[in-house]
Amino acid sequence: MIGLLIDSLNQEFRQYALDLGIQKELYAQMKTVKEQIGNKEGSGKDVISILTAQKKQLEEELRRSLLSGLMDRQQEKVHRKVITAVTQLIQKLVVLDTHDTETDYTQLREWFTAREQKRLREITQAGQHLTNSFAFLSHTFGEGQELVIFLSELAAGYYSLKFVSECGNEAYYKYNSMLLLKDRRQELQESIRETAAGIGGFMLN
Repeated sequence: MIGLLIDSLNQEFRQYALDLGIQKELYAQMKTVKEQIGNKEGSGKDVISILTAQKKQLEEELRRSLLSGLMDRQQEKVHRKVITAVTQLIQKLVVLDTHDTETDYTQLREWFTAREQKRLREITQAGQHLTNSFAFLSHTFGEGQELVIFLSELAAGYYSLKFVSECGNEAYYKYNSMLLLKDRRQELQESIRETAAGIGGFMLN
C-alpha cells in the first residue's frame, strides 16, 4: 500500500521537476525574444525568425552536449522538451500569420502564461494528493510504523524532497514534526528510566 502511494506521488514529483526545468528554459528563451524585438539593433526581426534562430541554437547545443557527454538524461529530456515546445509555438504563429510583431509577441506571452498556469495547477494537485495520502494513512493506521515508513520514503527521495522543500506541504510538516517530537519524548523517557534505575542501584535496604 505504502509502496503504491509513493510510486504514484513520485510520478507527480518527477513531472514537477521536469516541468520546472522546461519552464525555466522557456522563460529564458522568451526573454531573449522580448529583448531582441525591443533592441534597435534587432529592429526588423520578427518573432518567428527569432524563435527559429533560437530553435536552431538549442538543437546545436543539444548535439554538442551529447557528443561531449556533458548532459545527463534529465537535462537531455528537458532540452528536447524545450525544442519541441518552441517548435510548436513557431507552428502556432505561422498558422496565425499575423505579420505583426506586437501581435505575435502577445500570442507568445499568452502561450507561455497558459503553460505556467497549467504547471501551477498540477503543483496544487500534487500537493493535495500528498496531503490526502497522509490523511489516509493516519486514518487507516494511526500514527504508527506505517506513517514513519511513508515519511522516511519521502525524505529519502530526491524528487519528493525537492517538491516539499520548494512547494511546501502543511501535512508533511505536521506529521514530520509530530513524529520527531514523539521520538524525542521516547528518548527522554528512556533516559529518565535509565537514570532512575541507576539511582535505585545505590539505595540501601
